[in-house]
Amino acid sequence: LSLTCVGMENQKRKYVGRVVALMFAAPFVVFTALLTLLYLPQVQHWAVERAARVASDATGMDIRVERIRLAFPLDLALRGVVAMDSLRGDTLASVGELRAGVALWPLLRGEVEVDGIGLTDMVAHTGHLIPRAEIDGRIGQLRLRRGEVDLTREEVEVRSLSLQGADVSIVLRPDTVSQDSSSVPAQWK
Repeated sequence: LSLTCVGMENQKRKYVGRVVALMFAAPFVVFTALLTLLYLPQVQHWAVERAARVASDATGMDIRVERIRLAFPLDLALRGVVAMDSLRGDTLASVGELRAGVALWPLLRGEVEVDGIGLTDMVAHTGHLIPRAEIDGRIGQLRLRRGEVDLTREEVEVRSLSLQGADVSIVLRPDTVSQDSSSVPAQWK
């Protein structure tokens, strides 16, 4: 009889140990599964539609993205990005392709280390978006290689930047807007 009680007690301990191990492992398994889902094209399409809708609501613009592709770990490509003025229907910016490669581990320390950012076939016309200036032009290619953004110290370091096929004009308007004295200057370096 005592042998049976000891055997049952060991089984209970093993069972409780397994339950506790599953409770600790479950959040990691769920987190890993959610991250894996982000690499499925259908989930990426849904996420970019949702993000574009949120960005459109926040900015008052109509923002659309034709296609997105996220590759492991954080290589992002957006194609057919268009930002339009919701009220006037004017196209403010159009980008043929935007590519960005971000290193994963520095991101966990609050630093963004960029392997590269590329813009291809960009057209911009800010119209009335900037109160005292208007930017109008085309950029064939804009490439940034190896840059770092330290979010905690508010610093940006760009090691290499190239611009090709650009024709950009900036028109400064007379100071017709009253100065906002409540704004705080940016601390970014």
